[in-house]
Amino acid sequence: VRTMLTLLESESLPVSEVAMSMLARCCQKPDHQAVVASNLPQILHFLGHTSPKTQEAALDLLNSLTTDNPTTCIALLESEAGAAVDMIVSRAKGRNERSRLLSCAVLANLAQAAP
Repeated sequence: VRTMLTLLESESLPVSEVAMSMLARCCQKPDHQAVVASNLPQILHFLGHTSPKTQEAALDLLNSLTTDNPTTCIALLESEAGAAVDMIVSRAKGRNERSRLLSCAVLANLAQAAP
């Protein structure tokens, strides 16, 4: 997991996208989720990128991190004064169908964990 996290810092956007997709598939255990969630600011940076593929990869990873994980959900809700939720909502209104689906899944995960 840590090796894939270093790939997120790659200067090559396709490499970072693949790393996010791989991390989304392998972080099913809470300890892996916690390690990856420590990089939330970087993941949110990719969510704000102009590339739809990059946004989709970030949403896929966020969906994986927030599934059955209230700790990560709360961290995401509190990040940057709710700006992360605003970005996710804006992606749910976009044209890309997969991004809309993933955005809604993340928002559902957040709603389940909200106090």
